[in-house]
Amino acid sequence: MLFVTGCSSILAPQPDPARFYLIAPMAGDARTAAARNDLSIGVGPVNLPEYVQRQALVVRTSPTEVRPSDIDYWAEPLGQNVTRVLGENLGALVGTDRIFAFPSPGILKTDYQVVVTFLNFEQDSAHQGVLSARWEIRVPKSETVLITRVTSVTKPAAGAGMDGGVAALSAALADLSRDIAAAVPAHTGRPSH
Repeated sequence: MLFVTGCSSILAPQPDPARFYLIAPMAGDARTAAARNDLSIGVGPVNLPEYVQRQALVVRTSPTEVRPSDIDYWAEPLGQNVTRVLGENLGALVGTDRIFAFPSPGILKTDYQVVVTFLNFEQDSAHQGVLSARWEIRVPKSETVLITRVTSVTKPAAGAGMDGGVAALSAALADLSRDIAAAVPAHTGRPSH
């Protein structure tokens, strides 16, 4: 009888411990009240390091070691999530609804194209969000590079564990969005080129 009871508790379905996360866009009150305009911006390509482009969240435990989680996962491919949120943030900050994400064919007809190469986009062992990215603003029609810069930021964990780390990464991406938006020429009207 004890054997049967023990087996049935072992064979009973166990709750799935997996948790799924998304990078979040800036909160409404964190966005500037940019005047709406008809400026068009292409976002991408956005390149992330290969070691973070996996379904499992990665935590850097030392300068040379990263550990993927066994239960914490991205709800969508991280590159798509980051590109979408960066576009949402830029649209709000610059004041346009005309945002095109790479590889949309419309990106080549935009006023400006933002290309981002992330050097780091990860949580450290304290679940701080660490971001370092080289970015540029281009004029696709003339293939001119207007600005090339690097943004590096570390944001404190916004809570405990992975959830706090993902919130910190969202805040770091918001800072990057602000840097890029501040560099976009002609915020309040169509650029001349």
